[in-house]
Amino acid sequence: MGSTEKYTESYRRVECEEEDLGLRTVGDCMKYFAEVQGNKPAVIFGATVETDRETVTWLELYENSCVFAKALINLGIKRDEIVGINIRPCPEWLYVTFGCMLAGIKAVGLAFTYTDGSDLIAMMNKLKTCSMLVLDPGASGENWKIVRRLLDAYSKTGRATSSKMSSVRFLLGHRFPTYESKVRSLQEVMTNAPTDIEIPKYVSPDDISFLFQTSGSTGFPKLVAHTHASMLGIGRMKGSNWLRRDAVLFNDRPFNWIGGFPISVFCGNTRVAISGFTELGTDRLSAVFEIITRERCTVALGLPPMIHALIKQAEDLPKNWPIKTLLTGGQPVTKALTKAIGKPCETLEAVYGCTEFFLSNSYHLTDPDAFPEFCCGPPLLSNGLQVKVVNKEEETVPINTRGELWFKGPVFMKEYFHDPEKTAKAITPDGWFKTDDFAMMDEDGLFYVFGRISNMIISGGMNVVPEILETAIKGCPGIDHVVVVPVSDPVYYQSICACVILKRETNTTEDDIRQFCDIHHNDRPGLFTVLPKFYMFLDAFPETRTGKTSRKDLQAVAEEKFGNYA
Repeated sequence: MGSTEKYTESYRRVECEEEDLGLRTVGDCMKYFAEVQGNKPAVIFGATVETDRETVTWLELYENSCVFAKALINLGIKRDEIVGINIRPCPEWLYVTFGCMLAGIKAVGLAFTYTDGSDLIAMMNKLKTCSMLVLDPGASGENWKIVRRLLDAYSKTGRATSSKMSSVRFLLGHRFPTYESKVRSLQEVMTNAPTDIEIPKYVSPDDISFLFQTSGSTGFPKLVAHTHASMLGIGRMKGSNWLRRDAVLFNDRPFNWIGGFPISVFCGNTRVAISGFTELGTDRLSAVFEIITRERCTVALGLPPMIHALIKQAEDLPKNWPIKTLLTGGQPVTKALTKAIGKPCETLEAVYGCTEFFLSNSYHLTDPDAFPEFCCGPPLLSNGLQVKVVNKEEETVPINTRGELWFKGPVFMKEYFHDPEKTAKAITPDGWFKTDDFAMMDEDGLFYVFGRISNMIISGGMNVVPEILETAIKGCPGIDHVVVVPVSDPVYYQSICACVILKRETNTTEDDIRQFCDIHHNDRPGLFTVLPKFYMFLDAFPETRTGKTSRKDLQAVAEEKFGNYA
């Protein structure tokens, strides 16, 4: 798949016609689909039993979001304030989030894990004007325990105070146990919202609509500010099955994360999610397969671990398996995933994007033997989208030359919120975003992404791209997954540790892997000659809150075990 034009330099600009429906804000978009789609399902929260299944129609989504918008205005939440949302995926998450946007109030998805609340306090200090917290207690009450310790007072009126989170004025709870009667119910606030309040008309396309936390896989998360205009730009994009109006898309990722955010609201397709309040049992994967089959999903988004699980269970999938396209991304895509083409899917689509600009590239693959490894395809059809590869001097490089991928386009963040230093570091004066991704473009205009430049390992003066070395090691029989991380070394600066998960019922040993690498990959063209010094065998890898492997946590474990080896 690619243009018939042959390129000589690593730069592409998209020029295309886009349908203009005259929509300026998220509220305009929601109203439009409420009128056009009406009682058709917008979001389905699938379940393994029919009684747990919840459906939100386009009309319900818009009307209930309007209700929460009016409730916010009635409580006195101002336009320059922020509402922090820590609710598991459910219909109310939709109403709160999009209700904020309708009212012209910024919404932020909050994630926090430290029991002392230090990460939440740090985030609130960065937000500065987060006046309301809307949260559920957490599966085991863990989130409420953290927040409650930080509050000085809270009451049934919804008022709250905190010396550690000074901007907080309100606290609303969702699905709290009855004995926590002092926490004002979100449902009660919506039920009693005045009907005669008008939704404001002053909302601008350039207003911030939602603040995303980045995944935090490499450190403290940044706050990515997207506007109403950038959100609506997603709906005008073409070229990915993720965005098709007729798609029934399964995506079980958290709503607060960019990969799980319900962008279906801007595209007009049906999203099938899983409520965070639904118990799927110990065999989550089988439950997911059951939901996909019952809801007749045509497209499914899965991180590579899920794709690998589908490959393993291909023969056990039901005869009426409905998936036509499997979407994957979040990390460089390798040939191992192409085995999914067949029973699990007809098309494997590798998508490339990030929190700062949603999506930019997509590669549709139907022939498993025709996949160029690490390829993420051409740019999507989005008028004005530009993608290029540059060298350290920030010059566009010739084709088939590796460098850093830069992006520029209409679907792009406004800023790193309250962080002008990081914003200036990431965005050039003329508007190019430096992705920090190691990439290449070929003569057909296809882009290849190999991994994070900041993940680069420097060992004995050589630069090692972990993802490329990982691909080589994965060829060893008996290896299920491998992640390469650096550990400190007094001579070489960094040595390499391969963190390995073995396949079940394998007798592969560390010596086997070392021998495999020495024989098959030490001098293979296109691969770095630096090989792992250490191996660490695990049953599972630590994950970020969005389901990605946490290289940071793996590196900490490896560093403790092997670091400063003399």
